[in-house]
Amino acid sequence: MPNLAWRKTDRLIKGWITSTLSESALSLVVGLETSKDIWRALMNTFSHKSREKKFHLTHLLTSLKKNDHY
Repeated sequence: MPNLAWRKTDRLIKGWITSTLSESALSLVVGLETSKDIWRALMNTFSHKSREKKFHLTHLLTSLKKNDHY
């Protein structure tokens, strides 16, 4: 069982994370116990979207030509 200082810090971090979330993202983490649980849930939900976007942007950048207009 984590000590009191750890629990206090974890509650603070949970507050920081959840205060930045939209209502739809917040609904994904309601009831999770620790900041680590919240972070993992968010990573599992959103990280694949970031990888897809990164790949798409990299593809666009590498295929640009001097006179292309976007």
